[in-house]
Amino acid sequence: MRDYGNGAKNRETCEINRFLPPEDGATNGMELNGKVILITGASSGIGRAVALALSHGHNDLVITARRTELLNDLAKAVESNGSRCAVLAGDALLEERAEEVVREAVVRFGRIDAALLNIGAGPPMNTATVSPEVIKGNMRLNYDSMINYFYPLLRQMKSQGAGGLIAHTNSLAGFFGLPMQGPYSAAKAACRIFLDTARTEGEEKGRMPEFHTNNRKGERTMAKLPGPITRFAAVLAFLLSPALTGIGFGSPAPNHEPTAFHRPLDPVVLEARSVKTLLGVEIANLWVYGFRDGSFRPAPFQIDEVTEEDSFVYNHGLKPNPEEGNGILDPRDMICMRAEDAGARGPDDTASWPEGADRRVVLKLVDPINGAEGFLSLFHFPQGLPSFSVPPPGEMLADNPITITSDFYKIITTGLGGDKSTLAWTRYFIWPPNGGTGINILDRMRAEMRIRAMFGAVKFTINEQNLTGQTVAWRLEGIRGLGKCWMSVKLPLGLKGPKVWVNAICYERIVVVPTQIHVPFNPGTVLTDTRTTVGFDLNKDAFGMLFFNSNNGDGMLIDGRTSPMEEKMDPAPDKWRLVAGPQGTLMTMSVWDKDYQEQADLRIVYTDDREAKGYTGDIPGLVGGHFTQSTVKKLEPRSYGLVLFFISPPNVYREDTTIDIKTVEEFLNFRFQPIQVVTPSGEFKNLAPYPPYHLPK
Repeated sequence: MRDYGNGAKNRETCEINRFLPPEDGATNGMELNGKVILITGASSGIGRAVALALSHGHNDLVITARRTELLNDLAKAVESNGSRCAVLAGDALLEERAEEVVREAVVRFGRIDAALLNIGAGPPMNTATVSPEVIKGNMRLNYDSMINYFYPLLRQMKSQGAGGLIAHTNSLAGFFGLPMQGPYSAAKAACRIFLDTARTEGEEKGRMPEFHTNNRKGERTMAKLPGPITRFAAVLAFLLSPALTGIGFGSPAPNHEPTAFHRPLDPVVLEARSVKTLLGVEIANLWVYGFRDGSFRPAPFQIDEVTEEDSFVYNHGLKPNPEEGNGILDPRDMICMRAEDAGARGPDDTASWPEGADRRVVLKLVDPINGAEGFLSLFHFPQGLPSFSVPPPGEMLADNPITITSDFYKIITTGLGGDKSTLAWTRYFIWPPNGGTGINILDRMRAEMRIRAMFGAVKFTINEQNLTGQTVAWRLEGIRGLGKCWMSVKLPLGLKGPKVWVNAICYERIVVVPTQIHVPFNPGTVLTDTRTTVGFDLNKDAFGMLFFNSNNGDGMLIDGRTSPMEEKMDPAPDKWRLVAGPQGTLMTMSVWDKDYQEQADLRIVYTDDREAKGYTGDIPGLVGGHFTQSTVKKLEPRSYGLVLFFISPPNVYREDTTIDIKTVEEFLNFRFQPIQVVTPSGEFKNLAPYPPYHLPK
């Protein structure tokens, strides 16, 4: 058998052995089995690879990064290999969160034997043109993230009294001033020198954790410190070896500038509990700013108060409740902003803050698609807000009839079955600035319920004209408008129909409708089945538009006549659907309660047939009618959730009868790739695409 050197009998062992400490008693060579190991930056790349490699040793892994979904996926893979795994998401730039992660890891597993500090990035930067703010940001990312974890780990490992290992993913860039890598080289050099100093001081004091980085040759060095020393570092070196993984230390960075944060369509909503240091202050003394063009600039912003009974505070309507608001920022209140107003982080010195501000909470917005970051700052002004002017985005709600309008669209909701029935859309206009013609394309929103009893022998149907309902209250503000409504129907045989509570949350381009359906009894006890169909029927002014959805990429012409393509359309539940043409674009999505989906048969129905019978409206039949149809035989009595999205994107129609899928994806990202928000209190979900219901239970 060929000898590859260092006592190795194969190339892989040789690569590991060249990083191992000598066999002269310098280390104790602890095996990688049953150890508690913390890995930062674990959601992708090196951190993920190390976690997977260590997962075969029945270790207890603690993985942390910002992207919770990726960490959850990694945890499943780790556990499938026989190791336990704790997911502790957080931003390493937040010192408080780093302390919490270390503390929570110890609570979970009792100790920490080893840690890999694996956070950093080195995008190309020309030192002659890059701004000081960008340089300092790169230093924070590469250096501060390491320091924030180093000290809580050091304290914990010293308290364990048995040594340990703190490893750091460094780079040869930390030894040389590489072109286009000046800030990155400086940050990595700072990390290396700091850890070298810590190692030297540890040798003098003894019984300290081992500090591990790479030396000038790219090899691994290990201090001769008392206490158990693991071969963890050697495995890391093997995984990170350029010859084996293709990930080189100081490898040339991609030839592009750092990715700019660009999410101009997304509203951002947080619960006030995410800004703990501002709880209890007067709402009237708070405002959001973005740092752009070298200064902090006020941005459109609002706070919606939420009562202890989990309802919004409304200021208009039949049952407004302004007296339930206290004007104080409480944990349940909702902070509303726009991602398009985000800018750079801005300086921390108070001299650069807006005049009169005494407190600042930095809100970091992270795009999960590319990791790009933008920042907003929530300032407190103890003596009241300074004088400034912020143009409102333009959306609002009004009554008589209920109207939702913005610079891009207008929706009119009128009664169809009585004075109180105010929940059916009957008009939809797309304004010219949004690529539309300003002509109404909607006949009406249709809602039909077919009920069968006595094994199908008895059948009856009710529709939107049989509905009763009421708009109870609404609120008008700059970022979004809120409206609370209810809807119900009287069923034959004296049965009590379900009562549906609806919130309409109206943003500049997006209307989000969180809905709770209260089912008072299991329909299967007295009925054979119940089929509900809800969706839109267009009018003759929609002729020439095309229908698309996530299951059917080829547009189907809306002309009031059924085509062979329409007859063969895939009826499986879709993620999105839209109609687009010279008249503009209307896009919709529906997200159903998982428990409801498990009990119901859901399908998509599309009908473009002016000869269809049984439909009344501005014109007979159905024109481009697209509906979600739900059939249930048995349904557990309880409340079920449904969230509807009505979106008015810039017109995605193209003259070659295709659509601009990139624009469609940007709006889908609002729901399926939501912005992550990091504050000093932790990482939080953007609630705009996942709204709390705030409706009666």
